[in-house]
Amino acid sequence: MTVRKTDEIASSARRVMEKIKIGTRGSNLALFQAELAKKALQSAFPDLLAELVVITTKGDKIQDVALSKIGDKGLFTKELDMALLRKEIDVAVHSLKDMPTTLPEGITLGAVLEREDPRDALLSRDKKNLNQLGENERIATSSLRRKAGLLHLNPGFRIVDIRGNVNTRIKKMESGYCDAMVMAVAGLKRVNMEHYITEIIPPATLMPAVSQGAIGIEIRMDDAHMERLMQKINHQPTRLSVSAERAFLKRLEGGCQIPSGCYTQMKKGSMVIYGFIAATDGSRYIKDQIEGPAEKGEELGKELADILLEKGGREVLRQIREPFTQHSGNNGNTLIQDKVFISTRPAGKSEELADYFASAGARVAELPMIEIRPLKITREERKIIKEAGSFNWLIFSSVNGVEYFMEIYKAEKGSFSLPPHIKIAAIGKKTAGRLKEYGVNPGYVSDTSNSRSFSRELRSLFAGRRPGVLWPTGELSPGVLEKNLSSFCDIKRLNLYRTSMPSNTNESCLQLVKEDKYEIIFFFSPSAARNFCSVIDGLQIQRESLRVACIGPETEKACLELGLKPLYTASSPCAESLYEATLNYMASENDNN
Repeated sequence: MTVRKTDEIASSARRVMEKIKIGTRGSNLALFQAELAKKALQSAFPDLLAELVVITTKGDKIQDVALSKIGDKGLFTKELDMALLRKEIDVAVHSLKDMPTTLPEGITLGAVLEREDPRDALLSRDKKNLNQLGENERIATSSLRRKAGLLHLNPGFRIVDIRGNVNTRIKKMESGYCDAMVMAVAGLKRVNMEHYITEIIPPATLMPAVSQGAIGIEIRMDDAHMERLMQKINHQPTRLSVSAERAFLKRLEGGCQIPSGCYTQMKKGSMVIYGFIAATDGSRYIKDQIEGPAEKGEELGKELADILLEKGGREVLRQIREPFTQHSGNNGNTLIQDKVFISTRPAGKSEELADYFASAGARVAELPMIEIRPLKITREERKIIKEAGSFNWLIFSSVNGVEYFMEIYKAEKGSFSLPPHIKIAAIGKKTAGRLKEYGVNPGYVSDTSNSRSFSRELRSLFAGRRPGVLWPTGELSPGVLEKNLSSFCDIKRLNLYRTSMPSNTNESCLQLVKEDKYEIIFFFSPSAARNFCSVIDGLQIQRESLRVACIGPETEKACLELGLKPLYTASSPCAESLYEATLNYMASENDNN
């Protein structure tokens, strides 16, 4: 049976495509990794032709700025992702540690190749080991994780930033730029430069980065044929390990760069996950470990992150974020002080965002591009809400869905108390938080705003059962979630509100756009982007000239389709993340000017 299935896949590869285009960056290491992917495919399917397509990323272009200042996640992947979505390439090969924990809409991780050594290595001009380096010797790294770990070992170390490929870094060290530097063992091995290694650092001394040493291959979600090919080259033990580590990081991330690390050790049927989070100067270093079944790795990773947060990690994160709100230039002003940003959220919904920017001396002007209005609810729909207990699950994908449903439910039942057997799932912390305000504690909260990712999470959660699901939502909510869920549950969509163009436009705020007296326009939904474009099209404003940013991947996709060119997208759908992404972007622009 297995042989026949393999033959069928190979036959399909020959029949459907003559050549597969593999997207990659152009560095020696990236090309080597792409070649590994190519060889794996051609080994599994000998008749398959493969071609490498080199694409330059933003991370390749910016070589003189520390990664921690511009945000490393997505720097080396975004352009490849866009080429993949435009079908210019069939797969994209990345160092998995460079990949964001939330992938863009329409993209999924097709395969993970067998992992190379995940540890860090010390390279030293004088061949000194780590414990032989003096307090004033300069150690180069662009990684906040390595910096925090090194300073925790010895606060006297002088840490300097370094960028560039392996050859460039080694030349810098040999020319006297630094006395030593720390790099990944895997990268050095893959470019045949492991002979430069002075010492391989044990994980107990310097914990590796999440997914370090692993190679990920992205594919389009709708490419079923490519998914079948990827199954043949995927290394499942590595995938289980890195999935656990990425779940750990995703739980910790809040949009800014944080000094953290995580790695797994596989045992028979189980795994041990080690993780840490630290202050940037190494003064606080919180670590722990957890063990459990390998198939529950993602749950274990999240649990370990929660343990670290409870042990003091939240306070560490708060202290890390403070410099963002106090980021000063030479003149003593913050990067965004006195600048004006524009929010297109509904009127009165930008208070939280405005508070973040106000703390740094900036102003958020409201230019509402959508208005939320309740729909007239039929007698049958009221009955559905009143008898919500007939469903196994309630899924909320927005704060508006929570508010309209709960108010109608109370009007029908006399209280906000839902039947205890109903399980509640929420997309995003804001949605979950609004539920808690109504006294409803969601049993499952997803960190993703990606409908397909959320659907996959629920499929795993439902574990083969086919429950009845009620989804209170808006009339214009994309049907992707409903379509995906209908394949494994009986879902009832309940449209409770409508998103429409506001009856009035804030003309004074629109004047800021006309006169180019703003810094960035924020979009929070595809509807807002579409309505905004319909407003400005009569004002002789070129869409591509506007400076815009997005709350999430679906909004980013809509902006690109409309001819807008987002400068960046928040790593998670919340005001805090958008604020931090803005500061990261402004810092990079400041350093480049």
